[in-house]
Amino acid sequence: MQVLDAKYQKALEKIQYYTKKFRGKDKLYSENIDFNYPIHFEERVGYFNNKPVKRLIIRLRSSGCSWVQKTGGCTMCGFYSATGHGKKVTAKQYLLQIKNLMDEVNLDDYTIVGIYNDGNFFNENEISMNAVKGICDVLTNFKNIKRINFESRAEYLILDRVKRIKNYLKDKDLEISVGFESIKPEIIQLCINKGLQYLNYGKIFRDLQKNGIAIKPLILLKPPFLTEKESIDDVLHTINYLVLNGIYNADLEITTVMKNTLVYELWKRDLYHTAMLWSIRDLILRYKKRYGEKFNLYISPWSYSVTSIDKPKNCGKCDKEIIELFNEYNKNYDIKNLKDFYCSCIDTWNEKMQKINTMSIPERILYHLEKLENN
Repeated sequence: MQVLDAKYQKALEKIQYYTKKFRGKDKLYSENIDFNYPIHFEERVGYFNNKPVKRLIIRLRSSGCSWVQKTGGCTMCGFYSATGHGKKVTAKQYLLQIKNLMDEVNLDDYTIVGIYNDGNFFNENEISMNAVKGICDVLTNFKNIKRINFESRAEYLILDRVKRIKNYLKDKDLEISVGFESIKPEIIQLCINKGLQYLNYGKIFRDLQKNGIAIKPLILLKPPFLTEKESIDDVLHTINYLVLNGIYNADLEITTVMKNTLVYELWKRDLYHTAMLWSIRDLILRYKKRYGEKFNLYISPWSYSVTSIDKPKNCGKCDKEIIELFNEYNKNYDIKNLKDFYCSCIDTWNEKMQKINTMSIPERILYHLEKLENN
């Protein structure tokens, strides 16, 4: 195992100290939360057999991500606020969430259904195998559902366990969304506090694919401590890794500002800024120029189980129009209208793209966190 140098180790320790500290400000959990109802659901575009279809996203009320309890969690993720903060949710409660949802929506209207628990669906400490089986049994009764999507950190994707859950789904496809974020260890471990830098993602992906399980990596744009240009370049570098490992689809998650996170505390002190919408456009045009139809990147809407205080934006005048273009792009991955889009605020983005930070990532982190200590 790699031995971390002193500056890297100090940066990591401080990142985890502050993510835990600011997570401790989370007062949103209430004993009055009803764990018989999901947080919310929403309709999005999905793809099945290379055609756009209706996809339903369901966010279950859960016990919360174990990684938060262990290290403070990812620097940008505020989902823990919507969970039970470690409170065990029973299999009966999870099943009631699905059944109560069915009073409001017809699951047979959707080709793809995504079940997210604001944590890890393949971690039995967060959701029991009895609950998983019960949910799968319910979903298999809907003939029009063709694919079920679950989400998890990569270390919980133990092949035997995943294959067992695939069998629960009978004739339905299983797709797993994996919080992949970046291929660069410094970004994964320091900027995001994700850990996992020693995992062999390529082998995990190949083993799952060999067993008929689809993989949907989630890539992150604009984590803290990166410049606008660095973040775009990192996503492109990560896409290249995926293509080389036989993955040709991914979702792009763009960092938003959520309370009770390190990103929120940096943002309050003007030490973090969300990505400009121009960066998303630039990323789309550049990856399409390189890979064409070989690779498709879905732009995830920045609507989650908790409210975002700040989101990706441009000047305010063109935001609505370019976001609508992203929505149109998601339906067919056609970039023509995005190529033709223009607003004068692109000059501001160009200025941001010229900014260079000569400090290493550990040095930047120590510099920014010192400012937190002094404010």
